[in-house]
Amino acid sequence: MFAFFDGLLPEGIIRRKIADMAHVPYTSTIQLLASYGADVAGVLTILDEDGADTPIINGYEELSSEEIQRRIIAKTGMPLIYGGKKVKLSPAGAENKIPVLCKDGRFYLPTGSSP
Repeated sequence: MFAFFDGLLPEGIIRRKIADMAHVPYTSTIQLLASYGADVAGVLTILDEDGADTPIINGYEELSSEEIQRRIIAKTGMPLIYGGKKVKLSPAGAENKIPVLCKDGRFYLPTGSSP
């Protein structure tokens, strides 16, 4: 089961950075999931008991092309993104990413637990 859960988290230097930010060992999948489990990529969200009844407001924030470019430049070397009112973990993997929805020629940043 550890391989599955470990695969939900970023790899390499990004993993080390988020571990440092959470003040947990980068080798501790459990502690990293406790800190970032609400934002892992996949078909599940991992919450602790205290957060189980917290309503999550989903949606999308429209972004201009210029704003996307600004965020990509600002994100260099940063494993987290600012999505609406909350800081979110980038999708898993070794490369930096910013998830966006492209619909009808417009771009949107997901908020809450929106994919």
